[in-house]
Parts: sequence; structure tokens; C-alpha cells
Amino acid sequence: MHFLTFEPMWGLQGTLEQQLTGIKARGYDGVETGLPEFMARLGVIQTDEVADFPHLLRDLDLQYLPMIFTYDEQFSSRWGGMDIEARASHVSTFEEQVEAALRFDVSRTASTEQKWVHG
Repeated sequence: MHFLTFEPMWGLQGTLEQQLTGIKARGYDGVETGLPEFMARLGVIQTDEVADFPHLLRDLDLQYLPMIFTYDEQFSSRWGGMDIEARASHVSTFEEQVEAALRFDVSRTASTEQKWVHG
């Protein structure tokens, strides 16, 4: 049995290259994070780094575990929305993001529906 370890990008600092290089240096097999376009909208990476994402994965020999976030109105307004929200359903946003993730030749995904409790 072979286990793979993935580090999430949440809370990491620096450029995309610095973040991914650090993940590799810490001995992880891959990275778990949202689709690069979505992560740029959150400010985790810069917009101009989105196109570099697949090349850095390849160059650093890192696998990618895409984190899929399904639509929720409160999540959308809190994080600035996603381009795929026009149909505004969990099923449609899940399907579209999984389809987008396939361009990275992934074999698995992590998924969550976002429900935010405001008090």
C-alpha cells in the first residue's frame, strides 16, 4: 500500500512558486487547494500566477488534489463569488468544477458544500 501526503495551501505565504516549492521541500507528494482561478479570487495566489500552476506542479513533481466548493449564496457573497454560479445549484457547480479540474489530469478530488453560520 502506498500513501500520498498532500498539504493544503490555506495560510501559506509568498508567491505561488514559493508556496509550492515549500510544499515539496517539506516532503509532501502534492497540494490540496481549490481551482487556481478560484484561489486567485480569494487572494491565495495572484491572478497572473494562474497559468503557471500546472507548469509548477509538473516541474516540482507535485500531484494536485483539487478542492471543489459547491455553490451557496452566503459563501459566494463572502468570498467574492465564482464565475460558474449562474445556475446557482450545488450539483451544477460541483459538475462544472470537477470538469475544470480534469484539465490537470487528477484522479481524485476533495469536495465541500459551504454553509456559513452568521451570528
